[in-house]
Amino acid sequence: MTANLSRETEEDKGKKLKEESGEVGTNFEQVNQILLEVVPDPAVIVNQQGIFVNANEEFYKITHLNPKNIIGKSFLDLNILSSEAKRVLAENFVRRLRDEVIAPYEISLKVESGEERIVEIKGKKITHNNKPADLVILHDVTDRKKAAKQLEQYSKQLNAMVEEKIQEIKENELRYQILFNQAPVGILIIDPETTQAVEFNEEAHKQLGYSREEFSELKISDYEVNETPKETQLRIKSILQEGRAQFETKHRTKNGEIRQVMNTMQIVELKGRKLLHVVTKDVTEQKKMEEALQLERDKLETVTDNIGVGLGIISKDYRIIWVNSFLRRFNPGCEGKICYSTFNNLDTVCPDCSVKKIFDNNTEFDSHDYAFTDRDGNPRWVQLIATPIKDKDGNVIAALEASVDVTEKKLLEKKLREYSENLEQLVEKRTEQLKQAEKALLKAERFAAIGETAAMVGHDLRNPLTAIKNAVYYLRAKQQSISAEQFQQMLSLIDKSIERADKIISDLLEYSREPKLQLSKYSVSAILKEALQQIQIPPNITLQDLTSNDHVFTVDKEKLSRVFINIIKNAVEAMPNGGTLQIKSTQNRQYIEVIFADTGIGIPEERLNNLFAPLVTSKAQGMGFGLAICKRFVEAHGGTITVKSKENEGATFTITVPKNSES
Repeated sequence: MTANLSRETEEDKGKKLKEESGEVGTNFEQVNQILLEVVPDPAVIVNQQGIFVNANEEFYKITHLNPKNIIGKSFLDLNILSSEAKRVLAENFVRRLRDEVIAPYEISLKVESGEERIVEIKGKKITHNNKPADLVILHDVTDRKKAAKQLEQYSKQLNAMVEEKIQEIKENELRYQILFNQAPVGILIIDPETTQAVEFNEEAHKQLGYSREEFSELKISDYEVNETPKETQLRIKSILQEGRAQFETKHRTKNGEIRQVMNTMQIVELKGRKLLHVVTKDVTEQKKMEEALQLERDKLETVTDNIGVGLGIISKDYRIIWVNSFLRRFNPGCEGKICYSTFNNLDTVCPDCSVKKIFDNNTEFDSHDYAFTDRDGNPRWVQLIATPIKDKDGNVIAALEASVDVTEKKLLEKKLREYSENLEQLVEKRTEQLKQAEKALLKAERFAAIGETAAMVGHDLRNPLTAIKNAVYYLRAKQQSISAEQFQQMLSLIDKSIERADKIISDLLEYSREPKLQLSKYSVSAILKEALQQIQIPPNITLQDLTSNDHVFTVDKEKLSRVFINIIKNAVEAMPNGGTLQIKSTQNRQYIEVIFADTGIGIPEERLNNLFAPLVTSKAQGMGFGLAICKRFVEAHGGTITVKSKENEGATFTITVPKNSES
């Protein structure tokens, strides 16, 4: 690289000859040193080989380098320069050797502290040791760059804020224009000097039947009835002095109709000019209605004076048009005032206001009770009943509100509630006593039923006991000659008879004592699965299991399983020629239902009413305790068991059990 950077020009050769002949009398080294010292920025002298030959103190300050690390070395060897900086310096150094004019340019230095500094490079041709060299000045522009960057960021933020504000102003202006033009009242901005409208909304010119262009040419006196331009000016002068005014006037429309208008005027200032902001509301129909109502006032007064009910007519702006003498006694001078501030000392419409419902919802009738405290501090209640008053076209123009004093009724209701609560407590107490009596009665009836079945139990027990006795007698009599097969038959007969007798006794004991529940959470499917493991379902019967593991209740698993087994066995016995048994479960928020539906022979109607009673059975053997015990187990869970059936159409048993049973 250094070889490429060196080039001896004709000028160099001339200077060399002058030096050899002693013609150069100037001490360039001294001049260069002075030049370095007077330069306020970091500066170095680089010869044509790119070697540093001198540097000032400012250069050493900014780079934190020692002279021994600089002098005699190429700028390409400096570690403070990045590869990109070295490339730029090398390109511009070669261009200077070609005598090209190099504009100031920027590179970055990474000083010893690790900080990156940006410097602007300026070069100037000088002579060193009678040879061409470059005085390179490094102007630190880091702070200026940072400031410029911050200024640029601030400028962007400021521009964004300005754009946002402009957009907000545009949106507000659009919103204002929409509200201005869609307002249900006339809005005008009037020049006090010309009395013409400089701005107005759609309603303003439509009220008078003029087009926008026609209305813009009119003065106030052109449509004011019985008011000269001079009188208009006097009124405006008064408003300018007072700042605000509200008054009624009459306007003449384009077709000559006279309309009554409520005007609200106030002073506004726009661009240094005082203008009139005017709101006009056509009250012609309202006035007609008020006048018509006034004509009926005396008749209404006569009818309503002595009925003991407060009556009032309320306008759509909640002003009291009329009240009868009943209300006038409590609120003298209330007519013409706002109802909610007069009757209830409120700043806004009363909560749950009946009149508001009539006006807003076109309700034909509204009634509700209103509670308040009278002047003596006693609680009182009135029933407020509101109905609409309509014009001939069916438009609601006012509301009639009736106030009925229901204080005595409310106090009576309070007494009745207190009596009802006491009565409920008494009923609960008596109900509990009846429950205890019922339990005692049921227990007595159960033992009575056991007493009634003593003979039947004795009869059923004698049958297996007789079979056992006969079998034992046979074994004793034939003990020497009996075969092994006959011996096993007699033993099997004895076992079956004992089992039958044991079942009779177990059923009797089970029915006679109160069930004690051991409660845990189980799903319907889990209990059904356990029950089916103890039953042999014939192959000619199809079992459809539609129960769900998601249907979970708190029950005694063993007792509910016995209920399932009993019902399933009865269903199997009811289908001797085969059929279908469907078992499904459903649930609601409180209960779970398990439904057993078979396609068997069904149950005769005369047996349905006492099917769950003990000792009721159609089987050749057994005492009929099966379904009675099932009923007791289900009811012990707080549930019910029901059956629907027709002969030859099958039977459906439904068990309903609470999700959380109480023992």
